[in-house]
Amino acid sequence: ETGQVSDVLQAMGQVFSLLVEVLVGWVAKDRPAIAAQSCRLISMLARHFAGTMKHVRDDTRRHQRTLETKLRLDAEKFTPGDSELAVSFAPLRPALSALMAQLRLHPDNMPLCAAAMDALADLRTVASHCAEASGEGLGRAGSCGRSETLHSWRTLVARCEQQGELTKAGKALREAIYATQVANERIKMFGLARDQLEGDGVYLTPRMLACAESAEKSSAELCADVTHVAWKDGEPGRKERRDDIKAKEREAARRGSNASVPLLPMSEASVDDEGASQ
Repeated sequence: ETGQVSDVLQAMGQVFSLLVEVLVGWVAKDRPAIAAQSCRLISMLARHFAGTMKHVRDDTRRHQRTLETKLRLDAEKFTPGDSELAVSFAPLRPALSALMAQLRLHPDNMPLCAAAMDALADLRTVASHCAEASGEGLGRAGSCGRSETLHSWRTLVARCEQQGELTKAGKALREAIYATQVANERIKMFGLARDQLEGDGVYLTPRMLACAESAEKSSAELCADVTHVAWKDGEPGRKERRDDIKAKEREAARRGSNASVPLLPMSEASVDDEGASQ
């Protein structure tokens, strides 16, 4: 989470502080509806700040063009690191942790899961705008700043996730969407009313179904961010597995060398034992 902290992100952290307290309090643990409302407020505020980051990005582009026009700079001559602006998302960590905690506490509550996932997706949109703004540096250095900013966001998401709650929430949403689609087909086939449905499963209203489908897509994007961090340095666990294999091979070679020590034949050994007894 090292990097330059944006004023917009600091303002977001301060605005989210009260909602984070609601999400981590005892009330949200017992009343998922209140937690879902807090998630929707976070999502609404995140969309507002996403618009602010768009203005920051556009101002950065205009400033760059002005410098290139006035100073006649050749952007291609700049090397990576000359204007690298990586952004730190540390102010958003409490909000991310609180949203992840709600996914862990209420994995079967579809309105809450959808609201929390939408809030995480809106925060991801803010992060993408921050990456675009940091990537408006001169020449190739801008691309370095953008990649570092994206990696900072993905690392933060991976650290806030503790028990694979993003994958579990995405799976629960897919199952709820499938169950609702099956129920709608049966309603059309048998001419039933919605309150006549019986059996175990989740049935989502049309508005909630649209929210769940959007949240399921967002969960796939967030899971991709976590997977990118896990595979950044190669296949996870590959080095450990190779070390274990090499250790087993060395142990097998050591045992083989010990087993290859010449021993007395059984006949000679029996003769020596008889002579010793005599």
